[in-house]
Amino acid sequence: MMNGPFRAPITIQLLLAVIGMAVLGSLGFGQEPTAAPVVELKLSEGQYRVTTPVYEAIVAPSGLLSYIEVGHWRAAFLDRPLRLNVHPDRFGKKPQYICPRISQPEPDVLVCDGPQATLRYVFGRDSIEMTITAKRKHVDLFIPIKPEVDGVRIDHSEHGEQIAVGGRMVAGGGTIEYCLGGKFLRASGGVCNYAPTTLSAPWIGAGEKKVVHLQMGDVTPEQRARFDIPRLYTGPLTVLSPRDYQVFQRRTREAGAIRVAGKVNVPCDRVEFRRGDDDWQPVALEAAGGAFFATLPTPAGGWYRCEVRALKDDQVMATRTIERVGVGEVFVVAGQSNSTNCGDERQQPESGLVSTFSGWEWRVADDPQPAVHDASGGGSPWPAFGDALVKRCGVPVGLVVTGHGGTGVEQWMPGGELFEWLQQRILQLGPGGFRMVLWHQGENNGGARNPGPAADDYQARLRTIIEQSNARAGWSFPWMVAVACARSGQMQLAEAGEALLGPDTDALQGDYRGRPGNHIHFSVKGLKKHGELWADQVGEWVDTLFAK
Repeated sequence: MMNGPFRAPITIQLLLAVIGMAVLGSLGFGQEPTAAPVVELKLSEGQYRVTTPVYEAIVAPSGLLSYIEVGHWRAAFLDRPLRLNVHPDRFGKKPQYICPRISQPEPDVLVCDGPQATLRYVFGRDSIEMTITAKRKHVDLFIPIKPEVDGVRIDHSEHGEQIAVGGRMVAGGGTIEYCLGGKFLRASGGVCNYAPTTLSAPWIGAGEKKVVHLQMGDVTPEQRARFDIPRLYTGPLTVLSPRDYQVFQRRTREAGAIRVAGKVNVPCDRVEFRRGDDDWQPVALEAAGGAFFATLPTPAGGWYRCEVRALKDDQVMATRTIERVGVGEVFVVAGQSNSTNCGDERQQPESGLVSTFSGWEWRVADDPQPAVHDASGGGSPWPAFGDALVKRCGVPVGLVVTGHGGTGVEQWMPGGELFEWLQQRILQLGPGGFRMVLWHQGENNGGARNPGPAADDYQARLRTIIEQSNARAGWSFPWMVAVACARSGQMQLAEAGEALLGPDTDALQGDYRGRPGNHIHFSVKGLKKHGELWADQVGEWVDTLFAK
């Protein structure tokens, strides 16, 4: 008989306690909550999607990163997927190299393997580490960034210098940072600014590897000041057009128009514009958002001092002054090295009436010309061209030089990077925004020098480029083509009425050519003569146009 309550032996009590704890634990009681992973990497519809508190990214079935979006404001930095190329097929239409064999050895790691290279991605909370390993040949990795970024900073401190870039790009290594919508994307690890909005990890030799680091986040006020990132709308009155040194294409010999556009950030009931000491002219104002726009007829000439003001009840609320605006002749330039900055010495215009557009800003057309795709830094024929045309026409001249050295006509075909680069500048200038495209290229297509299949192929390719460029722009504009090495192909194009015939630069030999050992590019004397020959051909055509 038992006196008092039953008590199990100690061993049984312990056993029951352990079992109870196990049951409670299986139900989730008494445990610390499991933290959500910082990086979520999963396969969805054939793509690997990466989600972190800072960014979202996508790796395409090709194994190439195709999308990076920072924050919740849709700051998507990539213009197109990464490209992995083997020299010399960087810009052509040949398929790019891919790494389609994808594995996920760790929760935050992807390894993408292909015949030419292996890409290894490590995804962090606010970073992406990419290791590129070349196999049989050297490879280049290109990261195309959206041209609409708000600001760029290139830090060359790894190479003993530091350069702030406000739209004017420089080649080199170090750290490169882009700002878009209050977010930043920073690249480091041997990257260079291959073009204004194209990062590159160049020349990774066979059997070698390179590690590229990407970091993302919010732009801080200190960062904005340090990197001199421009804001699109600042202060009470922002004038987006006209800009200082901007040239508008004239419509007739005597006249053109100035486009006025911007935004008012103070209370106002009207916006006005004037040129010099002329009367103030009204500019259409959108009352709700403060945007304003007008196209105002203007005599050909310049520089004009222009003013924009915002008023409320006849009281001036804000004003802006643009010191130098012109109405004259504007030209887009494309082609290979003799169209870019590859001459012996940098040149400067002497007339004071020649400007150049980088895609971001207008400035005096001192070499190097800023919109080139190859980031070349030497001399060009375009300051001399501008001076000669100013002398002939008596109006300001604007230039947009987009070329890339060492390229063949096949590398400019629609669908390739060079065509897109050229087309971006054409679209920025808009319908009627320039006189013509000046094409100087052919040294890489010497097989088209004489009549035959190579000349026919050159003609067909350049015809396609011209037709597609006009179609994409939505208006018709002529191309003037220099006679340079690919002579028969170029002359056939002109004889067929598909382009205008430019200067014969093959005739510039001897001391017109560059330093000893450089018979392709031009000396200082050659650059000036080259520009003058272009001005003669263009000037004669413009005179004929106005004489009709």
